Amino acid sequence: MRKILVATDFSDAAATGLRMAAERHPDAELLILHVVDDDFACRASQRTGLDPQELAEKAWNHADVRLEETAAAMRSRGRRVRPLLLRGDPIATTAETARSEGADGVVIGVDALTEGASGGRFRTRLVRSCPCPVLFVFET
Repeated sequence: MRKILVATDFSDAAATGLRMAAERHPDAELLILHVVDDDFACRASQRTGLDPQELAEKAWNHADVRLEETAAAMRSRGRRVRPLLLRGDPIATTAETARSEGADGVVIGVDALTEGASGGRFRTRLVRSCPCPVLFVFET
């Protein structure tokens, strides 16, 4: 495989997925993707009463810093990486990015202990919409 898209939410499980992708495909370029959910700020605003624009900006800035840190750590290990920070629906954006970037596969780390039924729906929708194989790496 020449190009692997690794989706991250910056969790320990996502880090496990990234490590596995790097180990299994040492010569591949790793595209490290984080998608800022369009609806996140609205949902958080409804629960907290905080300004949705401010929440969206903070989420974007936080993700930008974390993504650059993640990419820098992989580069320090000699890996070819390209961080991608996008807005949108996480499933649709991940699938479209895999398609537009010509990814040979998608890797996603999953926390098997805390994931509920919504995680299963997420995985099913992602597999159905991706143009390439999807590997879920379960961390326990």
